[in-house]
Parts: sequence; structure tokens; C-alpha cells
Amino acid sequence: MLSISDSGRHGVEAATFLIVGVNHRTGPQLLRERLQGDAGDVLRLLGRCRESGIDQA
Repeated sequence: MLSISDSGRHGVEAATFLIVGVNHRTGPQLLRERLQGDAGDVLRLLGRCRESGIDQA
């Protein structure tokens, strides 16, 4: 599980995501649609995936 916390911005609370795998080419658009976040949110989440060794399923 990955936890993304950015509580100072727009009053957003911390969130925890269960990421099974992500394709770093198509993942950004899919995550933007599913999470309804901005590009910064998606890049932070993908960065945490890479740090955790999750490249693609």
C-alpha cells in the first residue's frame, strides 16, 4: 500500500492506495480519470510506485 499525504493543499486528507501494478506510459491518464486529481497528484503517486519497485503489471 502507498500513502499519499498532502493535507495542506485544498484541505485534502491523507489517502492510501493499494497499487497492484501500473504501466508508466498509460498510467498517468488512467490515474487522473480514476482519482480525479491533477497532474501533480498523479506524478507523486507514480513516483511512490517507482520508489516501491512497482513498474508495471
